[in-house]
Formats: sequence, C-alpha cells, structure tokens
Amino acid sequence: MKSHGNKILKSRLRWTALPLLIILIFMALNLECLSYLARAGCEQFSIMWKRQDFEEVIGNPQTTDALRNKLRHVLSVRQYAHEHLGLNLSNSYTQYSDINRNAAAWNVTASRELIFEPKTWWFPIVGTVPYLGYFSENLAQDKANELKKDGWETLVQEVSAYSTLGWFDDPLLSSQIGLPDWYLTGLVIHESAHATIWFPGDVDFNESFASFVEKQGTRRYYGENDRALLEKLEISQKEYSVVSETFRRFAARLDELYKSNRTDADKRNEKKSLIDEMKNELLARKSEFKYINAEAYAKREYNNASFLAFLRYESGQDYFQKSFDDCRQNWACFLARMQALKDKSPEERKALLSK
Repeated sequence: MKSHGNKILKSRLRWTALPLLIILIFMALNLECLSYLARAGCEQFSIMWKRQDFEEVIGNPQTTDALRNKLRHVLSVRQYAHEHLGLNLSNSYTQYSDINRNAAAWNVTASRELIFEPKTWWFPIVGTVPYLGYFSENLAQDKANELKKDGWETLVQEVSAYSTLGWFDDPLLSSQIGLPDWYLTGLVIHESAHATIWFPGDVDFNESFASFVEKQGTRRYYGENDRALLEKLEISQKEYSVVSETFRRFAARLDELYKSNRTDADKRNEKKSLIDEMKNELLARKSEFKYINAEAYAKREYNNASFLAFLRYESGQDYFQKSFDDCRQNWACFLARMQALKDKSPEERKALLSK
C-alpha cells in the first residue's frame, strides 16, 4: 500500500471518451484525422481493434500468471459491482487491449488566474466538459502551452482510465495491468458508476458521484472479501479525507480573495502565500500519515486549474453520504435517488453538492 500512496489522487482522474459515432460523422464528410475529435476517434478505433476477450488471453499459454490473475480479479469485481451494487456493466472490462503506452490518456484543464473560472468545451452527446483528453502526452502539453499563451493557468494530468458511457464495451488497458488489485477494484466500480448515471454537461456531479460510489463500493467489496485489506483502505481513505479537507478549505480562502476588492498585484502575492501555507500545513501533518506522502504533495506546483481538477472529484461527498445513509445504505434506493436528479439543471445539482 505504501508504495502506491501517491496514486490515490491520480485514481480520481478519469476522462470520458467521445463516442465513435461522432467520428464516423466526420469521416463521412471526408475530413482527415486532424481535428481533436478525429484524432480521438482514430485512437479509440485502434484501442477497440486490438481488443481480445479475457478468456482468450487467460487461455493463452504465453500469458503471464500476473496478467492472468489481474484479468480474473477484474472479472470478479465486475460481477460484484453488478450483483451487489446494481451498477450497469454491459460487456465492459471483459476484453483486454494492449495500447503500448504507460497511461490511458492525458487530461488538459485550464482556469483563469484570479478567479475559479474553468475553460470549457462543448461536444455532442456529452455536453460541456472542463477538460480535453489526449492519447498523446506531447499533444496534451502542446495544448496546455497554447492555452498558457492566451492567459490560462493549465494542468496536464495522467489519466488512469476513462469511460465511453456505454457507447462501447470498454476494455481493460495494458497501462492498467501494473496497478495493484485494490486500485483496479476502484477503477472498475468508478467507471461502472459512470455507465450507470451520467448527466450530460455536468462533469462535477458525475465525477463526484462516481468517486463516492468508488469509495463505498470498494469498502463493501473488501469488507466481504478481504478484511485485512479493508482496514488498510479505511486508513488511507481517512488520510485522504484530511488532504481533501485541506484543499477545499484553501480553495475557499482563495475564492474569497479573488472576490475581494484588492488589487490584482495583491491578489497574486496573497495567492502564492496561501498555496505555500497549504503545503506547509500538509508537511506539518506528515507524521499523521501512514500511506499518504505529504512531501510529494508539498513539492507539487499548484494553480487554479489544480484546485478545480481536485474539487471536481471531491465535491458533495457529504451530500452523497447523507443520501446513502437515508437509504440505509441500500444501493438500489441510492441509485434511484441519484437517477431522479436527471430533470434538475446542473446549477440545481451543484447547489445540492454544496449543502
């Protein structure tokens, strides 16, 4: 567990792929694979083309025992998520694809410097999204540099997984095989949550909801299958809640600063001081952490894009917990309550998360 402590934040980073249907429309118009959507579609097509059924891979005598065990574990979690949590699966995570790279993708997010205002993009089907996903780290960095020239603060993040929201049967990727079993457990549950409930144009709700389902679902899975690992996970989740609370508290202080009447120069100076204070606070508490690497958090560079990306996956956890408890932690009841929110606007759902 210790060696993977820094992956806890990374596990929240997921990108929703655009359905191939959009790409086929572009191809029908005889457009080359040069645009963002076309590039994404070409790479997604490559991933789908390389898929092999788990059973085929497991039965191959050249398959390593490590890979064979990972696939069997994913199948076990997949079945559990459907039978015990009521999540939709279709045939996702029943196939394997070797993508020959170390990450599923890379996200680019951006924000204005002195206000929490994310850069957003609109696409058919998924609606408005506050990030762009790239299958090439170089392309992601090029986009970030382009946004910086226009005055945006940017963040490029490695993505461990993404969901096509049921448009395709998402395969397990070779880049995910090196992840520990507990990480893969959360990954399958998180992406299955997306396949179950997704509100177009409301990424903050979608990601926060999936993060809650991931945490609770993983705890329940190991509570029934590995009590020793459950104890370790609960400790790491408590530690992460400390980090999460710290980020939210300093984000609130920054937001208050940005809304003040102080000069831009004063805001920039105070912003730097607040971020340094946050780093020092985490370092001062490092003795409390068994799995979280506080020094790694303190070494990172933070800007508004960093805070928005973090909060995107951590908002409304109290709201979700209350709803879950009101349902007496019955998954069918909880999911029905969440699905009932589909008729509300993103602004109304955002208000719920802030309670």
